[in-house]
Amino acid sequence: MPADHDRPLRWGRRVAVLVWAFSWYTIYREIFVWHHMTTSLRFRPPDLPPGATGRPRPGLPLIGVCTTSVLAPLVVLVASVVLHRRRQK
Repeated sequence: MPADHDRPLRWGRRVAVLVWAFSWYTIYREIFVWHHMTTSLRFRPPDLPPGATGRPRPGLPLIGVCTTSVLAPLVVLVASVVLHRRRQK
């Protein structure tokens, strides 16, 4: 039975796995359904109406999804390594 001090780390890892799955699913939808990104993960701005000025930029939700799709796997990896090392001691 794992020690009680490992419980927050295990829960954090579970949450990170869920966030990881959600972010990658959202990236998939951004590329193939909503067409906000290309397959090379670059932002694809929508067509502007005639006479519109300014340059479209990715919004905070898209930036957040891209960030979590990179950080969540790292959190899972670090938490797994820490838990593995604690069990070996």
